[in-house]
Amino acid sequence: MKILIGFDFFGAGNLGDDLMLSGFLDACSDHSFELACLSAFPLFSQQRRFRSIRWLPSTPAAREEAIKWCDIWLGLGDSPFQTTSGMQFLDMISTDLKICRRERKPAFFLGTGINDSAALGTPQSREILPSLDFIWTRDQQSYDLLASQLSGPEKLGLGADLANVSLAKFFPQPITANVTSPDAFIINVEETSQLSIEVLERYIADAAESGAPKIRWICQECRKLSISELTIYEDFFSQRTQRRLALGLSDYQMASLADLVAPWKGIRRCLSTRYHGALIAAWAGSAPVAYCRNDKVRGLVEDLALNECVSLKKAEHIESALDSARPVERTVLEKLSRQARDMCHEFLSRSAAISSRPR
Repeated sequence: MKILIGFDFFGAGNLGDDLMLSGFLDACSDHSFELACLSAFPLFSQQRRFRSIRWLPSTPAAREEAIKWCDIWLGLGDSPFQTTSGMQFLDMISTDLKICRRERKPAFFLGTGINDSAALGTPQSREILPSLDFIWTRDQQSYDLLASQLSGPEKLGLGADLANVSLAKFFPQPITANVTSPDAFIINVEETSQLSIEVLERYIADAAESGAPKIRWICQECRKLSISELTIYEDFFSQRTQRRLALGLSDYQMASLADLVAPWKGIRRCLSTRYHGALIAAWAGSAPVAYCRNDKVRGLVEDLALNECVSLKKAEHIESALDSARPVERTVLEKLSRQARDMCHEFLSRSAAISSRPR
């Protein structure tokens, strides 16, 4: 069986993508199939970390040839239903699925979520959903939102985020932290109105003056996007604030998967605006809290019963959120890891049955 991963963001620089891909490979390690993946980014990091995958450029011609080659088209992980960064991704998926229908190739979404519910009302999403043979969601909220859009439950299943499989391997036991362990911030937003740089700098200064360990400023995304972690650190914070922080930034191109998650080790509490930032913290044994900047993060908050930070514009909200943070029960995380593995096995079973049918 030949599987093509059609989502092309792998290698972009967001380590959450690598954890999802690693989780898929780990969950499917006892099955035999050929796997190719399209990527719109330099392939060096992915070819180093995932040598069993055939990596292809994400050009229109390469995409069409890859779809003709494969038995199964797979949308792997992430939250494709989104409008915050434009409609290009949904447009690409819609085009791919038209080719799949023409070539009579089955198509699946595996471990996917909803970034913003408004995306489900777009013409692209209304075209994509009926074209898929099956969708496994990564959280209950995404399942409920998609169930309201589909005619019946026969094409929808509840799974879990694929990163839960790889994180169970990297953190077989939670790492014990104490009051002398540092806190961590993972802050990425879409709009400057979602945070106050002045408040963050004042909070960091107060922590430093109190003698607390340096707050760890972790970059889940290694690129300087509009208001990502590295952009805030380098372009928004003063040099004095930078000196008060411990920067957690991996060498994305050269790091191993274990190196990528190392900045989360030994953290006492973690404030994250990112889905995988909070999930890694939970597996590492930290006490995570989340700022729900979109529906995607809201889904994780509900699944893990995380406390929320209601605002990044008031120091008292940040302080009270961290004070109320509690580690996630290990049994909850282990259940998600099993759900993700079961989801992958069901996908392979369905794929084998469908791809063996005469066309």
